[in-house]
Amino acid sequence: MSESSAGYLETGHEAATPISDTYLRRFVRNWIETNESIAEALGAGTIRSEWFWAADTGRPATYTNTATLIRPATGDPTEVMGELEAFFAAHDRGVHRETYLFSPWPTPDLRRFGWSLGGHPPLHILPAGSLRPTAPERLRILRIADSATLGTLERVAIAGYPFYGFEQSPAGVLFDPKLLSNPKMRFWLGTEDDRPVGVAIAAIDHGINQVMLIVTLPEARGRGYGAAMTWEASLADPSLPAMLLSSDLGRPVYERMGYLPLIRFTVWYRPRT
Repeated sequence: MSESSAGYLETGHEAATPISDTYLRRFVRNWIETNESIAEALGAGTIRSEWFWAADTGRPATYTNTATLIRPATGDPTEVMGELEAFFAAHDRGVHRETYLFSPWPTPDLRRFGWSLGGHPPLHILPAGSLRPTAPERLRILRIADSATLGTLERVAIAGYPFYGFEQSPAGVLFDPKLLSNPKMRFWLGTEDDRPVGVAIAAIDHGINQVMLIVTLPEARGRGYGAAMTWEASLADPSLPAMLLSSDLGRPVYERMGYLPLIRFTVWYRPRT
């Protein structure tokens, strides 16, 4: 261990710590800035405080209404949670929605602040230089470049994830077409015999490919399509490693691809009206 020039031991969580200090730090910054881009394109309010980043559309936009801790919440979290509550309360529009809090570290028990524990999803990394296997013969993967196809991606994501309550929503409820001009983001649609069956998204920034929202429709599962879509996003920039936050259900798929588990996040959620 070495002492920093400021005379204290570096923790890796200070504001001045380089983003490149750890791959966890790279992922968190990529995650925050990508979610911020998605949220702002939907007209969400956003905030970056000393402790967290957050966005809120004030409507049921699922994971768009999200906060992420940017440093460990040690000690009494009352002040931090009060600041977060004030942000979400300012965007209430009388519409039922859920808000989420993601933390790369263990947190104090937040139930006394009205939150419920959502789980501890694992974070994975795939080293650069990984080689993809041949994709299933009937699967075609299309890089999305127009708003109509992005709308199709939304329908597949809503049905396959699933995102409940969005079945009759107009196009643009999850992803605004202006995101197609964001040079850091990539969207793909997977088709089987010209029928849309899967989606994948990647965000390329801070030295990693962040893999997001891998979805396969229920009737098309078990054919290797999800893994093939994940490979497409993982190698968005093949010179970089890829990282993703998975469920425990999806974890075996990613580990068979060569993804390595790093840590578990902590996720809390809170219904709001």
